[in-house]
This record gives sequence, C-alpha cells and structure tokens, in this order.
Amino acid sequence: MKNWIALAAVCVVAVAGLTACGGGDSKEDARASAIGALSENAVDAWSQNGAAGLHSFFTQSVLARCSVDQLETALSGQPKPTAWRNTKDFKFSTEGQATATVIVVSNGQDVPQTWTFELEANTRWRVLDLPGLSECHG
Repeated sequence: MKNWIALAAVCVVAVAGLTACGGGDSKEDARASAIGALSENAVDAWSQNGAAGLHSFFTQSVLARCSVDQLETALSGQPKPTAWRNTKDFKFSTEGQATATVIVVSNGQDVPQTWTFELEANTRWRVLDLPGLSECHG
C-alpha cells in the first residue's frame, strides 16, 4: 500500500511539473503574457484616469481616428473599471493579431469583455478594439 501511495505522489508531481513547464507553444505563451501585461496596464490606466487613460494603449490606426475627447464619449456607456482581474481565452487569428477575454472589475462585479490586440511594427502589442470603441470615429 505504501508503494502505491508513493507512486501516486510521484505521478502527481510529474504531471504538475509538466503542466507548470508548459507543454504548449512557448511562442504563444510569450504572446499571451505580453497581451496580459498590456491589458492589465490598460485597465489600471482606465480605472485611474478614465477612458483618456486608455488612449496611449491603442494602435496607431485607432489613434488616427479617435481623439481623447472622442474616446471619452465613445466609452461613456461602458462600465468604468475599478480593477483588472484577468486576461484569458487567447485566440491568435494571425501571427500579429489576437482576441482575448479581459475581466475588469466594476461596481464589485467581474465584467468579461472581448478585446482585440495587434502587434505593431512587429515589436509591441497594442489594443485594436474593445467594447464601445466602434463609436469612436473622427
């Protein structure tokens, strides 16, 4: 009986180790990590400075069509986050574009939102779309 318990413990440790070390695509994991960090910083800026705090996190194409004032108006109908909870469910449609579910906290509730991200100049991820942004046009 002792041997079975020891064997089971070894198996659990081995499986946990494989899971922690990945087993997935490390390139995809690195992209997900970068997008997660970006979304966390963007939500923090939004919660601290209103929608204007998000402005610097957008792609150049969004910045070209959406001023800070227009952004404030466009996102006025969205729940203002008080915190970032998580970013999950990454889907990479191309090498340089992805969607993910960003969980923001607003009024004490988790609010899942679908955001789209784009890799600009093959160097940094930026926000391409989020709920309400389609209302922002110049």
